[in-house]
Amino acid sequence: MRSLRHLIALAALALVALVAPAAASADLPDLTGYHISSPLLFVNENGGAAVVEIDRLNATAAGQIHYIALPLTAEKNIDFVPVKGVLDFAAGQASATFQIPIVDHGVPTLPKTINVGLFGGWPMGIGVPANAVLTILGNDPAPTLIKDAFNPLALPTPPPPTDPLTGATAFVEPKSLASNAARHYRNRKPAWSHALDVIA
Repeated sequence: MRSLRHLIALAALALVALVAPAAASADLPDLTGYHISSPLLFVNENGGAAVVEIDRLNATAAGQIHYIALPLTAEKNIDFVPVKGVLDFAAGQASATFQIPIVDHGVPTLPKTINVGLFGGWPMGIGVPANAVLTILGNDPAPTLIKDAFNPLALPTPPPPTDPLTGATAFVEPKSLASNAARHYRNRKPAWSHALDVIA
């Protein structure tokens, strides 16, 4: 019984010794494998689409790599259209590209970011960088709150700087208010009509 346990323990240790190096090597990047051309990518908001280049140093055989683009600070279908797909490489081909559609929404915003990643490389592995940050640069000017500091109400004749309200018209005409009140009370109290003539 003790010898059987001893054999099982030895077999388990042998299995761990075989699997551990393979798992460790799987986590290491393939320096000749697929990688994004740069870890930092940029595109203008009105550029239509961002073009992402994928390279590989080992181009002896045909292969393929999967890619994906997900939001960081950018919002999907508002700032960009998410993509996920596969790039096929022919034997001898060292580079290929895919596109990420960018939405030009016409609203001033801060730069927005997208995470671009690679996975599932075949027959070679994935190199460095396997991920990149794509930054969308806004091109819409910020709105001007006051176009003319000396004429904030946009009057036909700008007022003098000493009195910026010269020529401005009140939102409610006081005489119109009094006339409306007089008509109201004249209808309800005909006897007061002569007293209200002064107002109306």
